[in-house]
Formats: sequence, C-alpha cells, structure tokens
Amino acid sequence: MKKIQEFCILLVIIVIALLSCEKVTLVSIEVTTQPAKKTYTVGDVFDITGMLVTAIYNDESRKHVTVTADMLSYDFRMAGSDKTVTITYKDKTASVTEITVIQPEVTLTSITISGYPVKTEYFVNERFVPIGITVTAIYSDDSTAKISFYELNFIYSFTTTGTDITVTVSFTYKGITKTAEIKGITVTNIKEYDLGSLQKIFDGYVVQAIAFDSKGNAWIGTQGKGLIRYNENETIFYNPKNSVLSDDFIIWDMAVDKNDNVWIGVSCGVWKFDGEEFTLYNSKNTAMPEDIVWKIAVDSKNNIWMASCRFRQGGLVKYDGTEWTAYTPDNSLLPANSIHGITVDQLDNVWLSSGDYVNEAYLVKISNDRWDVFDKIDFGFTPYYFGEIQFDSKNRLWGAIDYSLSSTMINFPHFFIFDGEKSTQLSCGDYWRNAGSLSGFTIDHNDYVWCFEGSTNGVWIDEKWSILGSSAFNGSKVWVIKEDRDHKIWFGTGNGIYIKDNCNMTNGEIKSNIMYNLNF
Repeated sequence: MKKIQEFCILLVIIVIALLSCEKVTLVSIEVTTQPAKKTYTVGDVFDITGMLVTAIYNDESRKHVTVTADMLSYDFRMAGSDKTVTITYKDKTASVTEITVIQPEVTLTSITISGYPVKTEYFVNERFVPIGITVTAIYSDDSTAKISFYELNFIYSFTTTGTDITVTVSFTYKGITKTAEIKGITVTNIKEYDLGSLQKIFDGYVVQAIAFDSKGNAWIGTQGKGLIRYNENETIFYNPKNSVLSDDFIIWDMAVDKNDNVWIGVSCGVWKFDGEEFTLYNSKNTAMPEDIVWKIAVDSKNNIWMASCRFRQGGLVKYDGTEWTAYTPDNSLLPANSIHGITVDQLDNVWLSSGDYVNEAYLVKISNDRWDVFDKIDFGFTPYYFGEIQFDSKNRLWGAIDYSLSSTMINFPHFFIFDGEKSTQLSCGDYWRNAGSLSGFTIDHNDYVWCFEGSTNGVWIDEKWSILGSSAFNGSKVWVIKEDRDHKIWFGTGNGIYIKDNCNMTNGEIKSNIMYNLNF
C-alpha cells in the first residue's frame, strides 16, 4: 500500500513537471498605442514615432515589439483617406488605420530660358520684347510648364546706350520668385529722319483722303469741309454752296478710275463725280449691302471695288460700269463681313484684308471667278487684326497689323510681308507703343513704305526703319499719305497737307537694325 502511494505521488510530480515544460507560443500582436502622425503627403515614409506594438502569448504574457521598416507594408504613392499600414511580426499582423495621405504642395524650384530674343538691338527707352524666347518653370514635383509673357517680370534698364546689357527675367509662384538672365542686348540712340523743307497747303483743313487723276489734279477729301480739286494753277472747293455735297460728312476714301471719274466713299454710300455731276450710289439704287463705303480700289479693267460693310454686316461690292454685285459670307467665299483693306496686284488680282474678330484675320485673293482665302496657317503666325494692305514693286503684299482693340502692353509685329506662300513679320520698334493701331501706309515708287499712326510716323527704306521727326507736321495728326505722279509725298494731316518735294533719302540718314523675322 505504501508503495502504491509513493508511486502516485511520483506520477503527480512527473505530470506537474511535464505541464510546467509546455512551450510558450505567440498568439497575436496588436497596436496598443497609435502613432503620433496620422497625416502624410504623397511619397512620404511612415513614421513609427509614438506607436507601440505588443505581442500576446499563449500564457497570457505580453511583450513590447520593436518595429523595423521591413515589418511595415503600406502604399503612400497616391492621395486618399483611410489608408492602412500593416505591421507583420513573425506570422502575426496588426494594422494602423484612418491614415490620410494628401498631395504635397507644389513649389517653384527654378526657371529656364530657351531660344533667344529675335530683337537684341534697341533704342533708348524702348521696352524689351520677349518674342523668340520660351520661359519654362520647373516645380518641386518635377513637373514643368511654359510661362506666358504676361506672367513674367522683365527687369532691365534701357535708359542709356550700351552693349552686352542684361535683362533679368523673373517669375513668382506662391510667394517664391526665381530668375534667369538674357545677355547680349545692345541699346543705341534712335535717329529721327528730317524731312527737310515741306510745302504746306490747306491750313486748317482735316484731310482724310487723297487721290490723283491722270491730268495731275489732286483730289482731297476732308472732314466736314467737302471735296477739293487742286493743282498748281487752280483750286476748286466742292461744298454745299456749289454742289450736292454736304459739309458735315467725312470722306473715308477716294479713288480715280480710268476715265478720271472720282469715287468718294462716305457714310451714306459712294459718290461718283465725273467732273460735272455728282451721283450718289447706295443700297437704295444698287446692290450695295450697307450705306457706307470705307475703302475703294480700281483694277485695270476699270472695275470699282468697294468695302461696304459694318461689323458682321455687308461685305464687298464690285461695279463694272453696268452692274453692281455684292459679295458677303452668305453668297461667296468671303470669310467675314468686315473688310479693312482692298488692293490690286501687278497681275490684276484683287486682294482683301478681312476679319470680324481679333486673332481671326484673313487675306482673300480674287482672280476673275476664283477666290483663294489665306489664314494664320498660311501666314505662319496669328495676326491680331488686319489693317491696310498694298503691294510693292516685287509684287509682295505688305499688311498693317491693327492693335487698337488690344489692352496688352506687347503688340508685335506691326507689319507683315506675304508672298503667297510665307510671311515675314516686321517690328517698327517701341516708339509705336502709344499707337494702338498702325493706321495706314503707302508704298512709293522706290518701295519706301511710309507709315502713320496719328502723331507717330515713320518710314521703311531698304529694310531700315526711321522715325519721322516729331516736329515735321507741327504736332498735327497724320490721316493719309499718298505719292503723286511726280513722286512727291503728300501727308494729309489734321491741319492741312504737307508735301515733300522728292524722296532722295540716303541709307546713312536711316537708323538700321530694327527689321526682324518674328515667326512665332
């Protein structure tokens, strides 16, 4: 009996020993303290600061777990809310939830300049023209963007002459400003061309239009003072006292046909004067779409071409001596109602500059019954708004760019030359900065291009630009420039006509360096 008791006691001891030797195993892990940081930006690394992870064992014991980077699984590559970070310890996992990942704030890191300004030579007090360069901003997220000129600040001083002048380009984004430099700018003094002694006639008259007939008479259209026929021996005024003409209308344009009939564009239509009788044509007695004529041209067949239009109304009118024909966008290939210029080339093709809206400018070529329309794709640039057009002796079309509707500070180019296939754009310099519109021009027999915009006037001679002296017309605004058959240049102004006897200018009198091919 005693031996049995001893055996039982021994067995109990063995069982207790065996039980006390059972293996302790990991049951689970849990995040017992959340991390301090729960909001991240895209691309950030998870921060374990403040986080406690505890391992729980089968014997109900607990132990702190040291978390390392290789134990973490998460994706912060995209923004989002309720992101999850998974912690893996041995074969057990726990999660941190409700993590927010936001897009990082993009900041400006630098700007770069590519290309080079088409204009590197300036006159004193001109403004810098950035055409030709491209400014690119580089951001903290490695993205890039081209910056428009109007978002940039150009820092420079063109108040004195010099060479290798630097222009600093700056751009500010979210309070951060970065700069880049353009070097190699030259600044010189401008030379004003002195027209010399000018003959003046019709003091006190505002002269709006001038035309010449085959007999050498000058026909002068005024604002509010009728029509004048002038030659060196005789002057005749046509006004309400001796004609049907009203003294309150403005003569917008004039042309003389092959029979020396004078065609006079006014706000009530067009007058024809055959030397004895005035005849008024308008929408009441012709196919003319509008009772106004802005521009007139005559081709070699003696067809009269007229711009009879308003904004989005009217169009082109042709009179062949018998019939009147109106062309509008509704019945022809005319791309817009508004016509800003009419001219005839050396092959007797009729050309129009047209467009109702800014940045939608067209040229139209009419060859008998064929119409060809040219637009910005053909020009290689986008003209802001067309003005006057004329042909030079090489049969190249010159066109003025009209910026009178623009509120921007950078208005270039002022001119373009179009040969039917490509265009070259020309800048007249910043002395036109107060001239919103290049009002008009005329090309003389030497291919000198005389330009005017009110009180700002100049001339292109052999691809060299010069400003006409500001005192040339005693401050009077120029409204029209024409060349007569004796090659005298007539300047119609707000106070009479100034006549330059001839045009024997020399290149030495002209400041060069301001013709640019502004293809952009």
